[in-house]
Amino acid sequence: SKSSFCQDKLKYYIEEQVEAHRGAIEINLDKGWHTYWKHPGINGFKPRIVITSQNNVKSFNVKWPHPKILGPVGYEYLGYDTSVFIPFEITKFDKEKFFKIHLELDYGVCKKICLVKNKVLKIEKNIKTGLIDSEKINIAFKRIASEVTFSSKNKCTLESSSNNLIKLTVKNKILKDKQNINLALIDYRDQDSLITEQTFNSEEGYATALLFSKNVSLANIDLNKLSLIFSIDGAAKKIIGCKS
Repeated sequence: SKSSFCQDKLKYYIEEQVEAHRGAIEINLDKGWHTYWKHPGINGFKPRIVITSQNNVKSFNVKWPHPKILGPVGYEYLGYDTSVFIPFEITKFDKEKFFKIHLELDYGVCKKICLVKNKVLKIEKNIKTGLIDSEKINIAFKRIASEVTFSSKNKCTLESSSNNLIKLTVKNKILKDKQNINLALIDYRDQDSLITEQTFNSEEGYATALLFSKNVSLANIDLNKLSLIFSIDGAAKKIIGCKS
């Protein structure tokens, strides 16, 4: 019989493209269980994906789908309440040879209790991709934020806060579209960074957050890695960078 604890399953799908391999890691959750976005907030567990070994892998990039606000009032976090597909892309040094990459994943799952899972995923491209795999990969990539280039630019303010934190404020007039914009968040493309205390003010058209990273300070923050992400009419979008 099934345990009363979480029955989550981890697997991957992969397909070959012209320049790279596309794939998705699936965290398959039983009904009622939740898992976390990459920046879940102070009430969540930040997931970690680490490469433990690789062969013929030039690059490995993970993209996270847009999350929801979950949890009871006062204990909210950002995450997913259904099985989640996490898209990734792999490029090879030698396009004629097979590759392999082994990942260690730490991630949290919650229902009435919260558990931290540690699992190993061995990804290898030596089998033919099925139609179902391609469909699930396409679904995964449709759920990530696509870049908006026709909109107004982000106006960013950076302030030094306590305990090596940087307060980020990102203003954009597109956020004032209260009827269509849902859950605006700030992201920073750095695996070692942590973003917490996300807020969104649709009246004034801005989002705020606190950024912590051992590698990032006010002096060296890369604004091209900063983005404003939001859901509009059910589709995830992002505006990258800040206007000078």
